[in-house]
Amino acid sequence: DAAEPVPEADVEVVVRASFRDTVARDQPTSVVVLDADTIADVDAPHFESLSELVPNLNFSGEGNRAKYWQIRGIGERAQYDGAPNPSVGFVIDDVDFSGIGGIATMWDVDQVEVLRGPQGTRYGANALAGMVYVRSAPPPPEFEGRAELTIGTDEARAAGITVGGPMTADGRVAYRLSAQRQSSDGFRNNRYLDRAED
Repeated sequence: DAAEPVPEADVEVVVRASFRDTVARDQPTSVVVLDADTIADVDAPHFESLSELVPNLNFSGEGNRAKYWQIRGIGERAQYDGAPNPSVGFVIDDVDFSGIGGIATMWDVDQVEVLRGPQGTRYGANALAGMVYVRSAPPPPEFEGRAELTIGTDEARAAGITVGGPMTADGRVAYRLSAQRQSSDGFRNNRYLDRAED
């Protein structure tokens, strides 16, 4: 007799961008959640590399990192400075980086949430079109460490290290330290400045 297939366990996706943690199916707005495994599979160095996985999310910018985000067609463009508040909020570990969210690297990130639709209840005028919420990995219950070295084309270099673990015997106090550095010469040559640029 062939063994009966074991049904997959229901996995609850928890959204942490609101005032209290909420199960995704109970979230009143449309949300896309990208977990650490998805981020690792894509091997995205920055958030804009992940944006292709999020329907109705676009970005634009004139520099080497995305600065302007649009959700469902609402948001600023690179050529328009417009209102002082961006339409798409960008929050990293509860710190508002709206307008400069392109600085977010995906090193040691636990979860990324993209909430589509107005999020003004929590973030006011910085989230009229929606919000991107990035959450770093929490301190682990047991000691762990990770290091990574990347070498690529266009003189790309990256190095990162993460360590963490309990600080007390009962594990009620824990820590996590994470650092990363990336650099690249880019793929365009600026003849005036005589250097390569992103």
